[in-house]
Amino acid sequence: MERLGLDSESYDALACMALAIASQETGLGYETEYLRENQTLDEIDSMHDVGDFIYTNARKTWKGLPFGDSASSGITQLKLYDQIKELKEIEKKENHNFYTGTLKQYGIKTNWLLGKGYDNLAANPEKSAVATMVVLKTILDNYYENVDGDSNQGYLDTMNAKYDSMEKEFAEKGEAPQEALEKGFDSLAGIYNHYQSADEDTKLAIRTALKGVFMASDNTTYENRYNANGDYVKEDEYIEEDQIKKLQEALGGNVEFNQEDVNYIRFAMCSKIGQMDPAEYCAYAWNHGTHTTGMQVDRLISQKLGIIFSNPEDFDYNQYTANVTTIASHYANQITENDDGYFMINDALEDYIEES
Repeated sequence: MERLGLDSESYDALACMALAIASQETGLGYETEYLRENQTLDEIDSMHDVGDFIYTNARKTWKGLPFGDSASSGITQLKLYDQIKELKEIEKKENHNFYTGTLKQYGIKTNWLLGKGYDNLAANPEKSAVATMVVLKTILDNYYENVDGDSNQGYLDTMNAKYDSMEKEFAEKGEAPQEALEKGFDSLAGIYNHYQSADEDTKLAIRTALKGVFMASDNTTYENRYNANGDYVKEDEYIEEDQIKKLQEALGGNVEFNQEDVNYIRFAMCSKIGQMDPAEYCAYAWNHGTHTTGMQVDRLISQKLGIIFSNPEDFDYNQYTANVTTIASHYANQITENDDGYFMINDALEDYIEES
């Protein structure tokens, strides 16, 4: 807590996030698949175990090759080798060795002999916990401003910059930005109100298609499959017209939705009301990263929509961000001894950000 510069409240908040990530990723280390992947030689007692052992270690060795990437490890499935490289880049920018120095102090490392596919997180859950808190701290810092040493902006700056540019575009078209904002929220409210009364299959279709609208390439149609970069989009699922059609079908004619609504909703979701809170961003960035791909505005929007249009009782992996924030709130409820866990986490993280 002292090394990360966190007070008791912000530390507890991140700890709840860490526990939630561990619950989502590996069932706190108790999921069968995780246990099988991390069997040691002395735990093998069947030919099936032998097969698992060979496969897992072959995979780790493969990932450890120069062209491979870091293997996920530990109870939160942290890519430690990749993270150590990223932390060193941050430290070059900040001119200190704060983060990697913390990992070194706690004996957290990859295996110099076996390669980057191997580390000591799975064998030492306490080291996995410390490494998780270190990485979550960097993600939290990135909520306010970019800390990765690359050309990307932090989360709030990314969303605010897009909001400002769209506000200018609406004004130049002669449309009052406030009216455009209201149209975005009205469109979203219409979909949400219908969603609330729909059956489970229809809910799934709505939330899948709505997220798909923003993951598709802007303004692409069946006839014109070239995106803004001039690349040809092969798969229908990345064609905006296809996703809009699927959403219209899921809404069953009860709510009107067309291509014009996409931009209005995008504008609304970039506003302060539509942005992710710190806990949501921590969950999102753990899964999607803070680099160029992770910081794409429409990807960020699709995940926030995934939180709004989620079923808290359905822990489908496609609801990753919603799952983690829900679980974290449950852990925080145990601290507050009531149902204020969600606010406990975000109030603490927002206070930390303001003080920083």
